Amino acid sequence: MLATPQWPTVGRYNRTPYHNGADGLVQRVPQKEKDERGRMWSTQLNIETGYLGKNVWKTGFGLDFDYWRLGIGSDLDWLVEGRFRDAMYLGSTNARITVIMRPRMRVRVGGGAQYMIDGRTPGQGHREYATGPNITADIEIFPVQPFTVSARVDYGTLYKAPSALAQVTVGAVFRGVQVYAGYEYRRVGDVAMQGPLAGIRVWF
Repeated sequence: MLATPQWPTVGRYNRTPYHNGADGLVQRVPQKEKDERGRMWSTQLNIETGYLGKNVWKTGFGLDFDYWRLGIGSDLDWLVEGRFRDAMYLGSTNARITVIMRPRMRVRVGGGAQYMIDGRTPGQGHREYATGPNITADIEIFPVQPFTVSARVDYGTLYKAPSALAQVTVGAVFRGVQVYAGYEYRRVGDVAMQGPLAGIRVWF
């Protein structure tokens, strides 16, 4: 009796993590299978807020688009000190490649640019702007429905100042919407900020 051919598999995205009882965000489908299960692309939008200590609060936005193993992502945080005594925008835009694409785990690495924009209103004095290169890596784990675990690390420079970001979150997905909370550490030059955060992520 001839053995049934075992075709190589390709990763495809579910519409959302655990969609229709799936194991996570990705499913593995045989390359020769005619049934077009899943999608080749995935898009995420997230909004989050947090307290980074020393009376500094942040509001952040992020948008990710992935097509199979290639992707691009951009994020921007608005940091405010006290009662709008000082403010600035910190963000990055990165191209990424997915190096691990499994049902319960996705790992991406990449690079791009990070930037800082002075958030003060006109007339409040000299405004600062800076940009520089950035490298990034992140991991998403889907251990069991509906829970998620994520971590991200960035490192680069803003002009001549080293800049680093580390973030860990734990969340849960309900009807395609992820609610999460975690902790963030950020450092720009000699200034370090850290504290809890919470947010919402939507897949579409």
